[in-house]
Amino acid sequence: PAPAGPASTLFGEEFFSRCKRALHADGILVTQAENMWIHLDLISEMKEFIEKIGWASVEYANISIPSYPSGCIGFFVCSKKGSCAEPVRPIPSAWGPALRYYDDTMHRAAFMLPRFVRNKLRL
Repeated sequence: PAPAGPASTLFGEEFFSRCKRALHADGILVTQAENMWIHLDLISEMKEFIEKIGWASVEYANISIPSYPSGCIGFFVCSKKGSCAEPVRPIPSAWGPALRYYDDTMHRAAFMLPRFVRNKLRL
């Protein structure tokens, strides 16, 4: 079942369709997409209807968030151009010391999912 409450519209087909229409030809949409350990059936259902909207790529990424249930949270990464699993440009060297978490390795790792998730989401 889809989430209920005030944020429920952010998990529906109409939201993803409107976002796709609003973006430029190379646009990317990243949305919170629940937790693969708790909500995999919901994530799978959502991925299916998001793909039918016609995005060039619909991917699921996962990161560690210690304060979130199970310690991680997922995101849908929807692109009108193609996969977002690889960084498109290097991080400026001046930023390096200030970034404590994100780098190109962590970017790629977010898209590395357990086999049961890849199978369920047909990745």
